[in-house]
Amino acid sequence: MNEAALRAEAGRLTPVDVCAELIALAVVEHSHTPGLHITIRIDGHRAEITDTGRGMRMTPDASDTISHAERALTSCYPCEPASPDVAAALHDLVWGDRGSLGPALPNLACPSLVFDSSRDGEVWSQAFRYGEPAGPPTFLGLTARTGTTIDLETAAAIDAAAVGGLIAELGRRLPGLSIRLAGPERGPAADPRGLLRTLGVGEVAHPGQTLLDHLVGTFDELRGLGVREAECVAGLCHAVYGTAGFADAPLSWSERPRLAAAIGPRAERLVFLYSISDQDDFVARAGPDHRCIVDRRTGDALALEADEFAGLLAIWLGNELELLNSASTAFLLDGGPGVWAMLERNRDHLPDGGVDELVRRVERVRRR
Repeated sequence: MNEAALRAEAGRLTPVDVCAELIALAVVEHSHTPGLHITIRIDGHRAEITDTGRGMRMTPDASDTISHAERALTSCYPCEPASPDVAAALHDLVWGDRGSLGPALPNLACPSLVFDSSRDGEVWSQAFRYGEPAGPPTFLGLTARTGTTIDLETAAAIDAAAVGGLIAELGRRLPGLSIRLAGPERGPAADPRGLLRTLGVGEVAHPGQTLLDHLVGTFDELRGLGVREAECVAGLCHAVYGTAGFADAPLSWSERPRLAAAIGPRAERLVFLYSISDQDDFVARAGPDHRCIVDRRTGDALALEADEFAGLLAIWLGNELELLNSASTAFLLDGGPGVWAMLERNRDHLPDGGVDELVRRVERVRRR
């Protein structure tokens, strides 16, 4: 199909059709990668479709000038299922007799579409407007995960009930398919940068970037590891009270009720514990037999509950993973080895794969 015909077909898509086409492509990936999970969120004109499949290459092959993903998103690129059952279900429920035309079809119908891909240990992102690239692919960082996330905006509101009906029917036709329609994100995780700005976090300097970027990066690292939301949000705010090594804090300890109201008491408690802890002592001694912090204000030891200990370790891990992407080699090698060793000896209290990812990034830093 030529570009004009593809654009004409895209012009006939409703917002539900756009979602259906992209869901169908995730289901095709399921046929090639059994066991993946597909999650769809809908909020008015916006939708997010995530799968845990193989991801797509976002750097050009040696013989090409654009990436495999960009070519698929900008030209007719049929994606064929590996299973006859999947092919039959998608024929009946989405494609009809014309079959798959690939991701360019729904992309052409979207005022905004952002495609993120995790593959080969890296995360890349590219934005499009009505099918045209808004710029080249951008490297976002390193990851232990694989899969894609499509964040899209449609010209009109999306009928979530109609999309839910399609999902239910796909689940009925394909019993091994893991697919769900989740509610739109609410609360602090829905707009992490907006939350930080309301707390007064501005463009304060931080090693390699701004404090705002570092905190959002820490949040993204923890979400990528599948950490619970309270720990992710605590990671997002971990420096807002300051620490022994970071005094330029936007909030004081007297403002704890304000932060607790914004992010919840559990997340705020972790931020507070991280702030008051003697970090040198924690790095040197934290472990199964030393599950406590030393309050740097008083010198007193404070015993931690098991979930508090694990939550603090998660913040340390997210912080280090982000720094390994953004800070200078000299900065990392000056203070990092002790922290890395502490996280290694506490790996049983950390998310699966988190320390392995840390080790991979440390090795890359040491080879610079």
